[in-house]
Amino acid sequence: MKNVGLLGAAGSVGRHALKYLSKIGEYNIYAFGHNEQTVKDDSFFDNLPNVQWTFGDMLQKELLIEFIKGKDIILNAMFCPEDVRELIVKACENNGIPCVDTGNFTSDSYKLPTNSLFIYGAGALPGLSAIIGTYAARNFKEVKEYVHISSMYGLFSRGAAYDYLEGVSKDVLEKKAPTEIRKDVNIPFVGVNDLRQYHDLETELVSRVVGCKESCHYIAFGDTDIQKIVEHSVLIFPDKPKEAVEQLMLQSQISFSRWKEHMAFLVEVSGVDKNDENKVQSTVVKFTSSPALTGISAGIVCELALKENSVKGSYSLSQLPETILYEKYIDGIVQRIRSSPEMIMFEEYDLKLDDLNTETFGEI
Repeated sequence: MKNVGLLGAAGSVGRHALKYLSKIGEYNIYAFGHNEQTVKDDSFFDNLPNVQWTFGDMLQKELLIEFIKGKDIILNAMFCPEDVRELIVKACENNGIPCVDTGNFTSDSYKLPTNSLFIYGAGALPGLSAIIGTYAARNFKEVKEYVHISSMYGLFSRGAAYDYLEGVSKDVLEKKAPTEIRKDVNIPFVGVNDLRQYHDLETELVSRVVGCKESCHYIAFGDTDIQKIVEHSVLIFPDKPKEAVEQLMLQSQISFSRWKEHMAFLVEVSGVDKNDENKVQSTVVKFTSSPALTGISAGIVCELALKENSVKGSYSLSQLPETILYEKYIDGIVQRIRSSPEMIMFEEYDLKLDDLNTETFGEI
């Protein structure tokens, strides 16, 4: 069996990747965690086969390099400084080992690998959202309108808070986003919320792949109070990143309600299908939480990278639809998402999103 090394295996994201890969039963999994007692006291980690634990300071470079040796792939699911992430990626490349990272790689000074396979941003948003969005338009010959809503509600981990704030703070300060705010929208299978339009490299890529320049991408946080905290944290992040991250984490814990937790993508596509008929189709994918979907997504990418022998180089998961890997693995990716125990729904409707609530639940 192949040997999978998982860094940050006890974290909010890493644990879901660990469970996903363990339940497959095809790999020897070497899990690196920070605190042994935490794992022993948490029933989540009970009955996971083929898992061997290592505990220690994951920021100690010697320990990391030693852990990487002898593995067939490394999945990094921990929040760590950029120089540590670079060390992990470089050690994998030096040993000819493919590497998967749940975070975005933003360093301009580091040259990403070209002689081994490195897939970063392997989580839900950005990442899997681009794949779901492209998949939703697969049966259209011409896309005339494209709307993508990402909705999330739950606890912000330190890594998730940092990645999100870093990703959007520059555009917000330069007034590039949001360009539109839609108040009190009744989102199917999610509820009433405010939608904020956003633009980034992922939305540009999806628009390009589906062939719709006027596509609209929105994000909702499942709670107006959290949205206000997010907006304030974004503004102070460039000058006080640590304070902004801690504020967002704390406020998400204060306002957290387990029954509302979710991660969802809702995609509406209108255009001409392959039979030259005008058509509208909405795709709804909903998971129990953002960490669950991110961890499972990373696990799926690990499977992909272990199978792939011909492609080398560095790619974000968002880029997958523009590579030869997409057609090769998309059916398997969707099948694994559909079969996940953390999935609430994966449905397609011949309706606009605005009509879904009425058709699904009836008028009151």
